[in-house]
Amino acid sequence: EHNGKLFRSHVDTLIKDVESLSRRNRIIERYRREQKEPRSVPFLEFFQGSLLAIDSMHQTGMKVEVSYYDTRKSMARTKEILKEPGMKDVDLIIGPFYDFNLELASEFAREHKIPMVTPFYNKMTYLRDNPYLFQVTPSLERAYKDMARLVASKHSYNIVYVREEDSLD
Repeated sequence: EHNGKLFRSHVDTLIKDVESLSRRNRIIERYRREQKEPRSVPFLEFFQGSLLAIDSMHQTGMKVEVSYYDTRKSMARTKEILKEPGMKDVDLIIGPFYDFNLELASEFAREHKIPMVTPFYNKMTYLRDNPYLFQVTPSLERAYKDMARLVASKHSYNIVYVREEDSLD
């Protein structure tokens, strides 16, 4: 019962000023999904994967020096990190994980000609302007083109495409 009251308290706070019933229901639905898998899960999974990759590199004899920085979801903190001594001399930047910090880091990487990988951001916005920026996740534009190519190659098949959609997006 305690968890139910806590859930209701959080949801009530989220929807208190929302008049539309359908919008209220969408917010509640998104909140429920977020509680099942918090946004931090993909970050932690990526971090675990990077630790495994670094360990594998060490086992093959590669010497890798890795530094981790917490931007604290802050543009000001990201600027502080990018101003730290030695940042201009790094060989690779991975992240930041929040797109609102990506513009800052991408500009820094382009200016200093540092390859940069963005693991979660998949829009073409910054990629077009920065030859040093690479993405792990393909853009929606690329995914749609590849899907269209696949469907076109199967034109004689009966294809049903089912997709879960979040109307808030």
